[in-house]
Amino acid sequence: MSGPVGTTVVLTGSSFSGTTAVSFAGTAVPGFVVNSPTQITANVPTGAATGAITVTTPAGTATSAAAFTVLPQVMATSLVPGRNALAVARTAPVQLSFGAAVTAATAGNLRIFGNQLRGRRPGTLTGGGTATLTFAPSPAFAPGEQLSVSVPGTMLTANGGVVRPQVY
Repeated sequence: MSGPVGTTVVLTGSSFSGTTAVSFAGTAVPGFVVNSPTQITANVPTGAATGAITVTTPAGTATSAAAFTVLPQVMATSLVPGRNALAVARTAPVQLSFGAAVTAATAGNLRIFGNQLRGRRPGTLTGGGTATLTFAPSPAFAPGEQLSVSVPGTMLTANGGVVRPQVY
């Protein structure tokens, strides 16, 4: 199993009633939920590293047979034009840069919405496989159009990481 910090993980086993602690490679999980004697829901905690998941109950501590891989999470580092930019050309592209290259296969998950069309904007997205994605609108943006750029958690980086979901 794998995922970035914050991923919800469902653990299955037995005798989970009375569980007192859950940890990922030694990092405690605050707020885990014992759903049943055979199931626990936990979120990968901040600071977790790749390693075993442990569950502590009054009967003892159990360790997962396989390691959980914590994937690196990458954030967008810049947006051009910037937020609330004025006097931007209607044909100006929207560029979003990240801390690592975004895979070409998942770059297309980026979404641009406009208030004039009341929905997702049509256009061409380029830059998959690089750290900068460029969206060219087609047709051009309307005068005064306000945009929303949505970066979903389904975008992956070339180094095996996950792009942090954000909305601009």
